[in-house]
Amino acid sequence: HRGAAPVPAAILAGDAETGVSLFRIGEGLDSGPVVDRSASAILPLETAGELEARLAALAAELLERNLPGLASGTFREEPQDDRLATHAPKLSPGAGDLDWSLEASAVARLVRALSPRPGAHSPLRRSAGGAPERMRIDRSVFYTAPRTQPQPPAGDRAGFAIDARLRRTFVRIVLIEVATVGLLYWMSRYFS
Repeated sequence: HRGAAPVPAAILAGDAETGVSLFRIGEGLDSGPVVDRSASAILPLETAGELEARLAALAAELLERNLPGLASGTFREEPQDDRLATHAPKLSPGAGDLDWSLEASAVARLVRALSPRPGAHSPLRRSAGGAPERMRIDRSVFYTAPRTQPQPPAGDRAGFAIDARLRRTFVRIVLIEVATVGLLYWMSRYFS
């Protein structure tokens, strides 16, 4: 993925792996010839923030491995195949708005791709015609049947989790932030 947001784009696309490349800057967007690259699997529950941290370490290793050749001018370049490139545009302000009509796997990927920033959000209707509130969702887990549901990742800061059935699959969302404490009370009563 080329562009401003390649890590979220890889998670959103459901890619099994991503990586880092050392390349010469060209006229096009991230399209210069590649000196070296290193791939890494995208872990099933990994957020964009966690993946970015792993990729930063991988990029440092890649640069260290290639510094002698770059300094001496003995490095080799390989042109990129533009037909294989996908554009990863900058995330828009509304990119984190969840669409609950999507498959559960797509909702789970969106939450992971936008965590920790800009974050995934969902409106929540209050009872008795109150104004809708927004909740921020930090973690998500996709699963196919209630009996196989995985536990949310350790260390979550959430007070509780909500399981949602979307079509024939499920997504567990973990709430970390709501605008008002009153809404937290309402949600705990509504979802219990």
